Amino acid sequence: MLTDERISTRQLIFLLFCLAIGSMLFTLPKMMINQAQQDVWLVLLLSLFFDSCFGVIIYVLSLRHPNQTMVQYCETLFGKWLGKLAGLVFVIYFAGISIQILMVVVDYLATVMMPETPKLAFSLLILLICAYTVDAGLEVIARVSEVIAPVIVGSLCLIITLSINNVHLEYLEPVFQHTFGEIVQSSFLPTTWLGNLIVAGMLLPQHNNKHKTLLAILAATTAIVVGLMIILVETIAVIGVNLSSTQIYPIYRLVQMISVGDFLEHVESLLVIIWVAGSFIGVILTNYCSTLGLEQVTGLTHKHRLLTIINGGVLLLVTTLAFPSVAARQYFVVNTLPYLTIMVEGLLLGLLLLVSLLRLRQS
Repeated sequence: MLTDERISTRQLIFLLFCLAIGSMLFTLPKMMINQAQQDVWLVLLLSLFFDSCFGVIIYVLSLRHPNQTMVQYCETLFGKWLGKLAGLVFVIYFAGISIQILMVVVDYLATVMMPETPKLAFSLLILLICAYTVDAGLEVIARVSEVIAPVIVGSLCLIITLSINNVHLEYLEPVFQHTFGEIVQSSFLPTTWLGNLIVAGMLLPQHNNKHKTLLAILAATTAIVVGLMIILVETIAVIGVNLSSTQIYPIYRLVQMISVGDFLEHVESLLVIIWVAGSFIGVILTNYCSTLGLEQVTGLTHKHRLLTIINGGVLLLVTTLAFPSVAARQYFVVNTLPYLTIMVEGLLLGLLLLVSLLRLRQS
């Protein structure tokens, strides 16, 4: 893996933005609206606070260990063997994120776009492209994100603008119908997916402007939350809570209702661009981070191509066999994934910060 690569602040923001926005628009709307109804914007604001705290922790650790990825400073802080074990946990976690994003895209393509095509064909094609891009290095991935991110933002803005004529403001009532405890519990789900930005801990050694690292993380997190908040509120205002919570892809239903005169209809392709393009970057980036982390844990610094192939093969196998249906995957996302995320991002990341600060006091 090329360790002398450098990415700019803009590229870091675009990478993190693309990582989460596509898969979140695929997965979260139905489940979030079902949990929080018209208070979904409150849930997102709370998740923004939680994930901003994670961002600050990653930033502080990157300042303490400026030339190391999070897998590398696990060994620095915990010692050789315990550090390798902790680093391996992050590697598995990154691979798990990649699997989740890949399954989201494949489920959509196989159920909505091309239902007669086997899911295995989609998974294999996406992973082959990802393997080629990962092998090309982080700078190539960053340049791809510079093309895709503006397309995603432009498509989202167009969808939001064209849907305004169908808005019914009365659908947004009542507000504040949930207790604070219920809002906190509902925030676990978006916090989990926004927590994917933990991969920044693998990218920061390649960031060429360390003083703007925290700005980049917070800017990407805020942009994702604001974009998701606007589109979810508009979805509720157009098709209502009841219909939104029963649709597998409520935003897809929102886009299907767009009609401007007799010349602009069937703009679902815009949504497909957002979902697939953003998720594509997400799979590539998490695949890159898991491969890089595996390389650093094993010490096979000159075998990155082999590790990329092995990592892709494992992802293909797990993606094919892990969940028998979309419902099973969604059950895992709602009931299991948030607690796994808390263990990795909350406990392990917090423990790394605590040990780092204790060592600072001792030195």
